[in-house]
Amino acid sequence: MLFSKRWAEQFVDISDLSTNDIVESLTMAGLEVESYDELFDVSDVVVAQIQESENIPSSSSLKYCRIYDGTKEYNVVCGAPSAKKGLKVAFARPFARLANNKEIKPLVISGIKSEGMLCSAADLGLESKSDDLLILDDKYDLGYDVNNIIELPDTIFDVSITPNRGDLLSIRGISRELASIFGKEFRDISFNLTSDLSESEFDSFSVNVEDSINCPLYIGKIIKDVEISNSPTIIASRLIKHGINIINNVVDISNYILIETNQPLHTFDLDLLEGNIIVRKARSGERLKLLDGREILLTSDELVIADSKKPVALAGIMGGENSAVNNSTSNIFLESAFFDSRIVRRTSKRFNISTDASYRFERGIDIGEVERLANYTSLFLQSFASGKIYKKTYKCQNVNIDKRNVYFNYDNINKLLGCNIDYSKQKEILNSLNIEILEHAEGHIAIVPTYRNDLERQADLAEEVARIYGYNNIPVTLPQISIDNNPPSIYVQEVRNLRYLLKTLGFSEVINYSFIDSDYLNNFDNTKNFLKLKNPLSKKMDVLRTHIFPSLISNIALNIRKGFRNINVFEISKIYTKYNNGVREEEHLSFAITEEFWPINWIMKEEVDGFYIIKGVLSNILHSFNIDYSVKRVEDLLAFLHPGKSGKIVIDNKEVGFIGEVHPDLINDLELRGRVFIVELILDKVFSNLRVRQVSYKQFSQYPPVYKDLSIVVRDNILAEDVILFIYKISDKISSVDLYDVYKGKGIKDNERSLTFRITFSDMNKTLTDNETNNILNNIIDCVTKEFQAELR
Repeated sequence: MLFSKRWAEQFVDISDLSTNDIVESLTMAGLEVESYDELFDVSDVVVAQIQESENIPSSSSLKYCRIYDGTKEYNVVCGAPSAKKGLKVAFARPFARLANNKEIKPLVISGIKSEGMLCSAADLGLESKSDDLLILDDKYDLGYDVNNIIELPDTIFDVSITPNRGDLLSIRGISRELASIFGKEFRDISFNLTSDLSESEFDSFSVNVEDSINCPLYIGKIIKDVEISNSPTIIASRLIKHGINIINNVVDISNYILIETNQPLHTFDLDLLEGNIIVRKARSGERLKLLDGREILLTSDELVIADSKKPVALAGIMGGENSAVNNSTSNIFLESAFFDSRIVRRTSKRFNISTDASYRFERGIDIGEVERLANYTSLFLQSFASGKIYKKTYKCQNVNIDKRNVYFNYDNINKLLGCNIDYSKQKEILNSLNIEILEHAEGHIAIVPTYRNDLERQADLAEEVARIYGYNNIPVTLPQISIDNNPPSIYVQEVRNLRYLLKTLGFSEVINYSFIDSDYLNNFDNTKNFLKLKNPLSKKMDVLRTHIFPSLISNIALNIRKGFRNINVFEISKIYTKYNNGVREEEHLSFAITEEFWPINWIMKEEVDGFYIIKGVLSNILHSFNIDYSVKRVEDLLAFLHPGKSGKIVIDNKEVGFIGEVHPDLINDLELRGRVFIVELILDKVFSNLRVRQVSYKQFSQYPPVYKDLSIVVRDNILAEDVILFIYKISDKISSVDLYDVYKGKGIKDNERSLTFRITFSDMNKTLTDNETNNILNNIIDCVTKEFQAELR
């Protein structure tokens, strides 16, 4: 929000404050001043009149002008197209200095001596670039110092306004804040409006609000016989300083009131309206050509201002070209309304249109001032556009405009702030913010003005006291922490331990949004499970995640594009899916690695399949929590996983997640440029039966183990894990069974494979003999060949 110090002085006397005073005080009060621009005064630039203006024959664009400043005539060569006889302009006399410190010296141009210069807004420092002259009002005397007209010197501050403080998006709002901060008197708008017309041809005109939910208050005024012309200099110069293009007096006045008071307004050419004004939802298929030239196709979700036949404006955002004020406009319908912020925000995002009006409606305007500022604007149109005001006010209201009551206690405010501010000082601060205080049996009542939409509870009042009192004046104190605080739950502790464990295993934690692109998520899940957002932050974040790993894959793809290929990441977060008629929320863990898990080095020369690396990580994690698990290969596994290197993770006969390699067909589509391996666990199920873990130690045998190798041929559909688990059950002398070779090829049928296991035998009390281990091994062979229809190789 830009605001001019000189314009603000209309409301509060801050002439004695330095730029640094204002910057520091506003910033400490929560209004960060991002930058400011000093506009310096110009020297020897006065009001002058063009006595004569003629084209120079030798030039296609230059004019010869004779200028009179009240005491002397000057010859000036000028290239401005608006330099016409009779106009009053800002004239820089010879040797004057302009805003850029440029000295105006006499020159010879096209053979003509030019004495001085006719100035544009840019020459005077009001803007960076101007195409034409700044025209001055006829009321100013010749020779009058232009600095006094355009309010130079001046300072333009750029203030960052938080979304909850829509009341500060105006000169009036920031001036009100400055008055409170510095304890100065605030001079609010005061005016008397006199209507010119008691009867007219507009008596049959009406306004009808069909959607009073989205438009609870609508005010209309008719101003007749307006004269379209240039804006008064003070209005034009103030708008230029604030980056607003000058159009004509009628449009400029509505922009001026917007910047000064935060009330968006719109002016319709009444003679272009076909019938009455109707505030309604658009009809699907209707079209509206906006003031910026864009034509939009409307749906039933948009609120429009319409006449009896067609839409004429997109409510709260922009008017239509079919009712715009133009140079031939004579009669005006002035709109001042309150539109619901939600519908303005949705419509603005849908059509990607952001205007000064929509920006303010989205953050909330002062509903209590809508009608008063319609009258204030009518007065401007009467004074500066020669309009005649029709006495009738068109008013449609479906809301009670009351000030909000907030109950509070001075002691509670001090507790919230951690300090001891005197009660009278708190009351003084709140009163300075136009908050009236009434006594109440259980404390006090703060009557909040209608422009402060953000003040709803006691904590909000405490913040206001702190801002104006000064955060730097509040002493630093340490919070009191009770020694009786409850320890975190077992689940929370174990999730925390899980994070530490993954980090010790070399994984980096990532944090992603819970929102994701539905088109991207569709690669991994069915759209019937998606929860779509009604108001997404962007088109790429339109649904909630049903799994975590798609975000990790996106993170990996981004890092690969940037040249990083040794990636191992994890994330613990919530996921959301449709469940019956509701929503299922679960906490998941997902971790992923690339095939280049190990950084390049001279000693690691054998390729290690990433599937077994990530399976080892999974085993490490679950075994550290004393959780036994198995991986089951099933036919209906998720389609995005490699069918030969994937499986479902099972604990206590419950499916708790999956492990696998991303399907090769998706590698290019996902921009991975290599193999990626993923695991996803449902932590709610993994930790469903957690108890406080008791650390215990089991004695191991002090006698040397005995190793025996066993090779068998089984059908392809026999899982090695099933064979291993079966072998363990045969004898308590078996301490470990490891698969270390799988073979398919010559001598093996197409639908079979050879599995080689190393079986380790040990006993707690003695060294086992070959005879003992051979007997156990023969028993293993008999049982395995019978159970799995295996053949000894």
